[in-house]
Amino acid sequence: MQIGIIGTGLIGASIGLRLHSHGEKGMSVIGYDVSRDNLNLALKINAIDSVAESIDVVVKNSKIVIIAAPILDVKDIFEAINESILTNHIANLVITDTSSSKSKIIDWANSILSKDTFFIGGHPMAGSTEVGPNYSDGSIFEDSRWVITPTKNTPQHAIETILSLIEAMGAEPMFMDADEHDSYVAGISHMPLFAQIALFALAKQSNAWAELSMLASSGFKSASRLTGTNPSLAFDINETNHVNIDHWLERYIEELQKIKLLLQDSENKEGLFKFIGAMHLDYLKFLDGAVGREHWGEQLTNVPDYNAFDLLMGGMLTDKLNKIDFDNRK
Repeated sequence: MQIGIIGTGLIGASIGLRLHSHGEKGMSVIGYDVSRDNLNLALKINAIDSVAESIDVVVKNSKIVIIAAPILDVKDIFEAINESILTNHIANLVITDTSSSKSKIIDWANSILSKDTFFIGGHPMAGSTEVGPNYSDGSIFEDSRWVITPTKNTPQHAIETILSLIEAMGAEPMFMDADEHDSYVAGISHMPLFAQIALFALAKQSNAWAELSMLASSGFKSASRLTGTNPSLAFDINETNHVNIDHWLERYIEELQKIKLLLQDSENKEGLFKFIGAMHLDYLKFLDGAVGREHWGEQLTNVPDYNAFDLLMGGMLTDKLNKIDFDNRK
């Protein structure tokens, strides 16, 4: 069986590497990319077995086509794929993608692709701010979630094909509605991207940036890391999911306003301390594996339960307030 990869950057090349180490025996990978440098490097590192000179060559020679290209390029890729399908009388081709926005992609697929072509939207929840096949890693998907967004009309055999691909990647499939996916990803990925860009801009545009940049260490670098995202990718994300991003940005601003009020309220130091403590505990639970509704209420290995933490918090709060009161009386 031959699998085609359109787009041999970080994600596409990583998929190719993983297919070579964990794919079906006898399987081969053909790749296409508008960047000849990416394509040649993907071939050199054995992410692909052969180079296609066009999308038509990929489609004619593949049972599965994986689109790992920039989001705004996907519409044109669908049109090229469909032209090849019609010209070569191809049926039952299974197509998936790796874009981080899904609703717009599915709209394009439904309006462009032939009826006997099966597209299942995909989004591996793994990646890097780096770009290009030189940063590819066949293990990048291990133990991560890989969202797929089949519709009610998607045949089971096409779903099983993509599930087998995800299994080969070492990832865990997660079925979602496309609109639901875009809303949630906006909250935990897309909005934080633009929030971190804003944080970096806040510091960079300060008149004190020369001094700030010398003081900035791991905390600031970590909090602004996503500013290193490829600008084209960030632009495409907003173009295809701006309504949801705007919604989560508004909610983020509301949370900042709440924290601002807590910070300003000198009469409610207890409220600030309890809020910080509660978020600290929830973050520890999240890091320890509390994900999903069925797990959040469980007692986890490395985190105290809420009752124990309340007692701890009470003692910490008392000590903190007593120290503040003592210092104020000096």
